Amino acid sequence: MAGVGDGAITMTVWIAVESPREQAARRSRAEKSRRDVFWRRCFGPA
Repeated sequence: MAGVGDGAITMTVWIAVESPREQAARRSRAEKSRRDVFWRRCFGPA
């Protein structure tokens, strides 16, 4: 039953049913890591 594309399909479905709260949490984590990288690049290790 498991085909080559099953992983991608499962991932798509999982993202589709993910709650807005989880999406917001992931977005804020990504935002924080991006800000940390920017901070380190400009001011050295925090």
